[in-house]
Amino acid sequence: MRPILKEEALDPYFYRKSGSAIATEHGAGPWDPRMLHGGAPSGLIASIVEDLPSDVPMSTTRLTIDLQRPVPVGPLDIDVNITREGRNIQTSEVILSANGKQVVRAAALKIRKAELELPPEAALPEIAGHIPETPIGFPRAVGFNTAVEMRTEDPAAKSRKAVWFHIKRPFLDNRETTPLMRAAATGDYCNGFG
Repeated sequence: MRPILKEEALDPYFYRKSGSAIATEHGAGPWDPRMLHGGAPSGLIASIVEDLPSDVPMSTTRLTIDLQRPVPVGPLDIDVNITREGRNIQTSEVILSANGKQVVRAAALKIRKAELELPPEAALPEIAGHIPETPIGFPRAVGFNTAVEMRTEDPAAKSRKAVWFHIKRPFLDNRETTPLMRAAATGDYCNGFG
């Protein structure tokens, strides 16, 4: 079994400052080099939600991201609002704006971490312990896509398909990419694998 790959020593998709972020050209999408691929701001949003403080340890259980208009490369303002804070849950809203216009709106739900004993039938299915060998290419590998590797067992499958993703570039400077950031970013690809 090949080990899970680490991020490479590449410049990040974003440089984060208090209340803002600078989106780099590395996050550009295939349609316009001045606009971000949807995965880039989605990963940024996930990192913001994970960084929200809470009184008890919590896990993000729902993250809804609405890309309201194209997100430009360059400066982005970040507005974060914790809409509900309790001992068991936290809800929040994150808004990214560019040039005074709202471009992304996200809502998150975090729940308190706790030990829970589940019945055997609730166990998750085993996941293949290997990385598929068949790479999937991009018609236009630019920006964000240049640092995303995708592989599948059966590229010709017409229905159910499993795709393995590896994002080589870090989302933020001085921060390791988390599983939630990766999941949020790869969610923008799902419509292409019907």
